[in-house]
Formats: sequence, structure tokens, C-alpha cells
Amino acid sequence: MEIDGKIIGRATDYDSLVALLRQRFDSLQTTFEALDHASGLHSNYSNKLLGSVPVKSLGRVSLGPILQSLGLAILVVEDPAALARVRNRLTRRRRPSARSSEMSAHHAAV
Repeated sequence: MEIDGKIIGRATDYDSLVALLRQRFDSLQTTFEALDHASGLHSNYSNKLLGSVPVKSLGRVSLGPILQSLGLAILVVEDPAALARVRNRLTRRRRPSARSSEMSAHHAAV
């Protein structure tokens, strides 16, 4: 996978993700009204999501349009330090999941 944009920041939880989205919004020097229009969300909705005191949470319907309107994408990256902190609390499955088998079969076919 090639990354052709610059890295904006690191989010490891919901609050840090919203902070990065606010930072990006501020850097674009636009208005919530313009973001609502560009994203197709209802009037004043982006302010409810990204304002100084959010009253709504990003969800399945709003996350994609907000990311796209801010010109962002989410990449999921392994965090070895975080995994090391919890590794001893993660027990192994007794049998492989059906999903793992499906994914292996798909990758073998491709």
C-alpha cells in the first residue's frame, strides 16, 4: 500500500480522533456550514460533531462524509507497544474462526 499524503497525527481513541479532525478542519480555514454542504450532512451537524462542545458522536453515517470532506482517510497500523502491554491477557482460540478460514481461502484464490 502506498501512502501519497502527509500524516496528520496519531489517534488511539475516539477523543484523539476527534481532536485530529478538528485540527484538520481548523487548518482548512473553512466554516461548519461549508463542511455540512460538502459532506451532505444536515445544517449545523458538523458543528455538533466537531465543535468545542460536541453534542453528537461520529458514527456509521457521519464518519465517511466528514473524512472525505476534510480530505482524510484512516489507516490502521499495528502498535507493537500497545500489543505488548496486553499480550498476556489475550488468550488464544481453541479453534480457528470461520472468518479466518474464509479470508485464507479468499487470499489463496487471489
